[in-house]
Amino acid sequence: MATSNAGVVEYRAALVRSDGTLLNRVATYNPMNGSVVVVVYTITVSDPSVHLIRETTASISTTKVYENVELLYTDTNASALNITYREFSPDGLARVAFFQNLTYESGTKSLTFK
Repeated sequence: MATSNAGVVEYRAALVRSDGTLLNRVATYNPMNGSVVVVVYTITVSDPSVHLIRETTASISTTKVYENVELLYTDTNASALNITYREFSPDGLARVAFFQNLTYESGTKSLTFK
């Protein structure tokens, strides 16, 4: 939960033990100065048997040097196969300078690019 006090945004969160049960304390975090206060106030947990389950999420490492590319089939006609090449930064942002429309003869047995 985010709260604002005189323009300063603070985040409050319930604390969870490693076994998934709720701790009876609330923490606050101020991103402006990076301070973390572990005990803002105590809370009463009405059902102490409730367990939260940790869910893992996949993320792209932006520290690695690599490219995300996409080849989009756009059209085929009697004489050509059309493909669009698009390149993205590690953050997932489109790199417009690295878009290219590719045209290959339709009878070509193999395609080479880059």
